[in-house]
Amino acid sequence: MLGTGAFTSVSAGRSVSVNVADDANALLALRDETDGEIVRQNGSGQLVIDFGAGQATGINANARVQIGTFGNFSGPDALKTESRGAYNDPAFNIVNQGTQAQQVTMSYDGAANNCLLAMQMTPDGGREDRDTLLVADDDTSASVDGRPSNEPPVSSPVRKSATVSLGVGERAGVAIFIDTGRYDIPGNIASDVAKAGVDLSGTLTITATGSSN
Repeated sequence: MLGTGAFTSVSAGRSVSVNVADDANALLALRDETDGEIVRQNGSGQLVIDFGAGQATGINANARVQIGTFGNFSGPDALKTESRGAYNDPAFNIVNQGTQAQQVTMSYDGAANNCLLAMQMTPDGGREDRDTLLVADDDTSASVDGRPSNEPPVSSPVRKSATVSLGVGERAGVAIFIDTGRYDIPGNIASDVAKAGVDLSGTLTITATGSSN
């Protein structure tokens, strides 16, 4: 006798566990590695980057501000550099706590407003395959000849995301660098005053894509 395998319906119940964790303990963990309030986990466990923390309302005009250590970055720009980059000295860490390797990408949707924002990811062990997120606007009122040689040409704003590979359990250290005097004509006090009202706020998006997806 041969069975036909015909049936009208089947209902089988199985348990599904979907817990929502805070950023420090999620599948793609985001962990503050500083002692200050600028980079921190908020009351909901989410990673926050806020340069208006404490009594400050923002960063200085015509200044460079850095949190963490950069690896390869242009000449005199970064305030602190080291061959292993942010791996030993990060502003925050991105950790792959899943079960497969991930391609992790950071992108930023905020305006640079004639400043420069850079965030560099250095993967596990200080590997050389680090990548740097860049957001930089052009300022056509500044002298082209007065620009640093590594600047984008006039009318060429930069919006570059960064991507690194993280194996299971691996982490990437992230360093942050902001230059608010990048496109100013040296000694232009009026430009410094104008920068005091600039808002560089935006959303940092971090995505992870598994190798089998």
